[in-house]
Amino acid sequence: DRYRGEVFLFGKLGMCLFERAWSIRGMSQLLMDMAVQPEFVEELLDRILHEWNLPIIDQQLALVVDGFYFADDWGTKTGLMFSPDMWRRFIKPRLAIIYQHCRDAGVVVGQHSDGAVEELFPDLIEIGLQVYNPLSPSVIDACAVKEKYGHQITFYGGIDVEHTLPLGTPDEVREEM
Repeated sequence: DRYRGEVFLFGKLGMCLFERAWSIRGMSQLLMDMAVQPEFVEELLDRILHEWNLPIIDQQLALVVDGFYFADDWGTKTGLMFSPDMWRRFIKPRLAIIYQHCRDAGVVVGQHSDGAVEELFPDLIEIGLQVYNPLSPSVIDACAVKEKYGHQITFYGGIDVEHTLPLGTPDEVREEM
């Protein structure tokens, strides 16, 4: 309450869907499940959505936040951890419910995912994402995605958090910024 109206307050839910599922099943097992037991994965993700995520989101929305920020890493430095079709089957429809839930509450929707996930931006925009982070410069060209999608979504980030920010001099950080 002390900062209400003076700063933008984000609610946050990390390990949103994919990360929560692999923390339960193990990464290799979940990836195998996605290929050979897709109905099981859908049931698992639905339970995460309805029994964990939505109640937590509602608790934070009750605090009257300005936005809600979700974290779920789907990529590596070279691409997605699983196919775009699998992302669209397992993750997208559940994210759409989450994003709409937040939009209906009148808050800004933000998403974090590390990795080369640019091919998902049209899908994320379609289901209501408004803010994306981090735009790691080693995997995503911030200027190119800003040019292509900047009229539909806000990006923040874009500084190298692996080398420049932790290891660079103040001048090197300023230069990259």
